[in-house]
Amino acid sequence: MRKTAAEKIPDNYAHRKLVTDRIIFVCMALIGLLFIIPFVWMAVVSFERNANIQPPFPPSLILREPSLFNFKIITENGNLWRAYRNSFIIAAL
Repeated sequence: MRKTAAEKIPDNYAHRKLVTDRIIFVCMALIGLLFIIPFVWMAVVSFERNANIQPPFPPSLILREPSLFNFKIITENGNLWRAYRNSFIIAAL
């Protein structure tokens, strides 16, 4: 038995909604990656020893020689707790 035009509408609507949902998902995933990549790169660069002297160009997300040197310098030479306190005060205002 042949379907009338009124019977075909729900199938067409379901297919269109499925395609629309997939397009929206892909767009949101790409936007999410766009926003997360700088934070990942910041974390990767923090483990590179020469990142302050010569930042890697082009940016790479692969660690070649991981080091905790930068964290050692911050904890020994910098007043880390004062910086955290100042940041907390500014954020609270």
